[in-house]
Amino acid sequence: MSRLRYWIFLSITVLAPVILVGAVELVLRATWKGGDIPVFVPAPPQMGDYLLPNPALGQRYFALQQNPPSPLVEPFAAHKPPNGYRLFVMGESAAAGFPWPPDGAFSHLLQDVLRDVMPGDSVEVINLAIPATNSYALLDQTGAVIAQHPDGVLIYVGHNEYYGALGVGSTESVGSSPALVRAYLWLERFRTFMALRDGIAKLRRSFSRPPAAAQQAASFMEVVAADQEIPLGGKAYEAGVRQFRGNLERMLGEFRAAHVPVFIASLPSNYKDMPPFASPANAAPAGADAVYDSAQAAYARGDSIWARTLYERAHDLDVVRFRAPSEFDRVIREVARAEKATYVPLDEAFRAASPDSVIGNNLILEHVHPNLAGVRLVAREFWQAMDSAHFDGHPVQLARMKPWPQYYAGMDVTPFDTLIVHHTVRTLTTRWPFVPVARDLDYRGTYKPRGAVDSLAFLASAGLPWRQAKLAVGEYYEKSGFPDSALAEYRGLIRDVPLAALPYQYAGRALMEMKQTDSAVAMLQRAYAIQPTAYTAYTLGVHSAQAKDFPQAVTYLTEAMTLDPTNPQPVYQLSLAYAMMHNLEGAQAAAMRVYQIAPQFPGLLNWMRALGMTGGR
Repeated sequence: MSRLRYWIFLSITVLAPVILVGAVELVLRATWKGGDIPVFVPAPPQMGDYLLPNPALGQRYFALQQNPPSPLVEPFAAHKPPNGYRLFVMGESAAAGFPWPPDGAFSHLLQDVLRDVMPGDSVEVINLAIPATNSYALLDQTGAVIAQHPDGVLIYVGHNEYYGALGVGSTESVGSSPALVRAYLWLERFRTFMALRDGIAKLRRSFSRPPAAAQQAASFMEVVAADQEIPLGGKAYEAGVRQFRGNLERMLGEFRAAHVPVFIASLPSNYKDMPPFASPANAAPAGADAVYDSAQAAYARGDSIWARTLYERAHDLDVVRFRAPSEFDRVIREVARAEKATYVPLDEAFRAASPDSVIGNNLILEHVHPNLAGVRLVAREFWQAMDSAHFDGHPVQLARMKPWPQYYAGMDVTPFDTLIVHHTVRTLTTRWPFVPVARDLDYRGTYKPRGAVDSLAFLASAGLPWRQAKLAVGEYYEKSGFPDSALAEYRGLIRDVPLAALPYQYAGRALMEMKQTDSAVAMLQRAYAIQPTAYTAYTLGVHSAQAKDFPQAVTYLTEAMTLDPTNPQPVYQLSLAYAMMHNLEGAQAAAMRVYQIAPQFPGLLNWMRALGMTGGR
């Protein structure tokens, strides 16, 4: 074989697989849209020119889960306006607001304040946090966030570092090497890699699928924890610290290079009222359980200083790592200082707001997720950090800020929402790791709801979409004669999805029942402006006629007739409006239309005779 032929043969041998893979990649890019999982996607066309966090984003990190966690639906302008002020919240379940519905997220509360003090700006606070993820996911999303030109990023992450997707103790793991995990996430940009990944995941699920009853009963905490014992100072523990530090350094470094201000918070946990998780290692002599019992005893005898030390020691010794160890706060402070980020002393604020500086159920529901008082404190601490940083030079009008209690009242979290949280927390805390496996309780399989509202709350805690449940409970309240309670639910939906027409329409209907006509009309006009419906057009038309604005009434009632052509009511009212305008021809035509739809419509024949019409003509 000649030397030239040898090199040609070698080149073909080497390049053929590359060409083949490249061809497959091009075909998959053209035919498999599901293989691309961008961080942001266009909002539905009816919402306008907006983007939102990809509801399928969790699939990047949870290859083994058929229904992975997802971020909140938070629309923002596809093209940032010149007067835009845009913040992104990045983190895990505590940052996302779990187990509260969207109105209970601290990001929404913070947005309310910012919109008051920046009246001339388009303020957007987009919550990108995804439950059960960790710093790998945040680092993976950093480039996409920078591309959206944020004016700041708020980071609250660390509790899921070990068991969150791709963590060293997670079932969703590809190894303990951070470099390997970051390479894995980079390769997910390619369809060929995603096809291979999904194929392997499908095979793994088919061989390791637990019984259906077990899948239904298990909490997500049980699903994601592979290494259920990670001792303090052990190999896996140190690997988690390294991955956390390394990911934060890279992430904050990218934001710094892009001149994006970062506010990163320390990590409060429930020390006093949350015993160490269920584990044989915790129950061993001198283990976390024994130290926690000593802390309880010290606290009971009034020695709060020593008790605080012991509580923190028990927390760090807990081998089930669903709470960030105290070392993580030191890592956060060091990385924030090195990368010129603003450190948010959230753990310190929770301590200061707790009796004897020991955080417990006064601010946290179970192990790490804040209760409503805790959510408010998170929002205030991030606000104060931004205020101390002078909003990076962005002009604000602090005199416009209302007292915090007014913002708390404006969160529109209802007793129904609190009931959802109650069922969610009970479902979580009656299973491992909160109790030993032998004492697991299938709360969802054994609980008997008490009434319609409790039943809807229970279903919402088990997966019924929150917005659907809110609408249903609001309608239940209306039918039961409690329009004020219904209005509270609809206000919560308006706060969550201000670009949707239906909550405004339902709120307007409830206000009409409450005889608050002016407020009802304002709500219905907002609904009509977003998306006209037969109900809003008809109701506004009748109101305009009553206010003697007959041209406006004709406009609304004509729209109502167009949207619901089989309903005689708006057409009859249209005939009346034309008559009041001395438009006899229009009044007669509308009356004839009513006759064609419903010849027995009450009062129609008398009205037609008054218009000089006989014999149905």
